[in-house]
Amino acid sequence: MSDEHSSTLQRAAAEYRKLSGKLRELARACAISGSRRSLSRLAAAFDRRATHFDGKDASYVHVAERGRGTTILPPRARGT
Repeated sequence: MSDEHSSTLQRAAAEYRKLSGKLRELARACAISGSRRSLSRLAAAFDRRATHFDGKDASYVHVAERGRGTTILPPRARGT
């Protein structure tokens, strides 16, 4: 895995963790139990996604999108 690829995945994982923390804070402040539960579930999904990016291997690739940054695609999205 290239250093660029690895650092992109690390940044993505860090961003997902940051967002999950903010979602948990919002959930704690929420008075409506159903909304609190939904926010907590979303935070857990973001944590799983971060863990997913932490464990990625070289089967994920960067795809430039017309100068708008980088997208990381799994093998199934590339048709492999």
